[in-house]
Amino acid sequence: MATDHESDHGEDVKPNIANIKIGVVVSYEGRDLQIMVKKGTRVDKLMDAAALNMDKDTLRFTFEGKRLRGGEETLLNYDIQDGDTIDVHVQQIGGAFSGHRMS
Repeated sequence: MATDHESDHGEDVKPNIANIKIGVVVSYEGRDLQIMVKKGTRVDKLMDAAALNMDKDTLRFTFEGKRLRGGEETLLNYDIQDGDTIDVHVQQIGGAFSGHRMS
């Protein structure tokens, strides 16, 4: 009888890494949200889940200082592991201080 990681022929079978579930913590303004996802999950799907009730277009997601992009990239592209934290920041639009005072 084969074990979980062996085939019926005694060969070692490795699980598909993309299907391994991990818990990712998304941190936003001091609040943490734990999301269970597969390592092969597209980053934009994770962003959608984390940005519930918020405008996703105004949020920026970073992992270890690198900005996460949507599209076809998955968590595997960033080597995100179980228990890792993804930081969420609100994008600042405009409002630069020029140093001039209005009289």
